[in-house]
Amino acid sequence: EDNSGMGIHPGSDSHDSLVRRNTVTRNGNGGLFVCVKVKNCRFEDNHLLENSDMGISIGSSSTDNTFSGNRIIANAKYGIEFREEQVDAGAHRNRFERNVVLNNGSSDEGEGAAVVIRGHHHDLVFRQNTIGHEEPAEDGHTGIYVSRHAKGFKAADNQFRHVETDFARQ
Repeated sequence: EDNSGMGIHPGSDSHDSLVRRNTVTRNGNGGLFVCVKVKNCRFEDNHLLENSDMGISIGSSSTDNTFSGNRIIANAKYGIEFREEQVDAGAHRNRFERNVVLNNGSSDEGEGAAVVIRGHHHDLVFRQNTIGHEEPAEDGHTGIYVSRHAKGFKAADNQFRHVETDFARQ
């Protein structure tokens, strides 16, 4: 809590790890920054709340991770951000299941979405998540913004709350 930088930062080449039942609040940057080549890790039942940037940031060849049962609430920017990456550095085959992603802000970059997927990230799965806002927002937000370069994106059984558009693809 209250760090000047990131809350939790699995470092480069972390693998086969479990990050479970943490409360990460009011940090000066993001709540969970998944670094370079983080693979086969599980992020479960964490609370990422009121951080000064995004709730979760992932990219840079971080693949085959599972995020489940997390509460990603009231972060200043996105709830979940996939960083801009080329295909050889994409965060491929990550799964997001049963997470709550609510009341997060957005940046000035135009997507205005709770979840932003920029760049080349393939075969992502979003299943049984709650995404959006608890109350209607003044400006029409998007649930999930998906880059046109993100191939094999799958979403099923998600609940979108108070968003103008569930998905936007550009």
